[in-house]
Amino acid sequence: MRYRTDEFPSPEKARVGTRRSARPLRAPGWLETHLTREELKEFHRTLLASRRKLVGDIARLQDQALRQGGRGGSGESPRAAAQGPGVSDEMWEQLLALGAIDNKRSLLREIDQALDRIKKNVFGICMGNRKAIPKSRLLEVPWAKYCQECAEKLELTSP
Repeated sequence: MRYRTDEFPSPEKARVGTRRSARPLRAPGWLETHLTREELKEFHRTLLASRRKLVGDIARLQDQALRQGGRGGSGESPRAAAQGPGVSDEMWEQLLALGAIDNKRSLLREIDQALDRIKKNVFGICMGNRKAIPKSRLLEVPWAKYCQECAEKLELTSP
């Protein structure tokens, strides 16, 4: 997962000067996490466990969707009639499963990005206002990339 370099520059890109002994300087707006190494390790373990569970859920849902897709419809139910001509219960179930897979894949991307932020030592920094995300929020949503204030603003502005 890539971030714009002006948001979270890597330490290598933050180096200034050509001398080997030059100390890395922080670019404007550079922030490091406010969490301890132990806290980061615990969040890393939590995120990895969530990731493993999601990968298993996605595989299970894909198997279910494939099995449902191979059955074929035997007639229309009231739900299928409401959805339109040619939409059977099996097709409806398959569409729901595919939607659930998309949601879980989106969450998987969020988790991968959070793991990347841990590697870059910027985990727990809001990508909206560059302030520290409270630990209580991170405990609730470990993959959060925005503080509560910025997340609410994004929800109000998103379609």
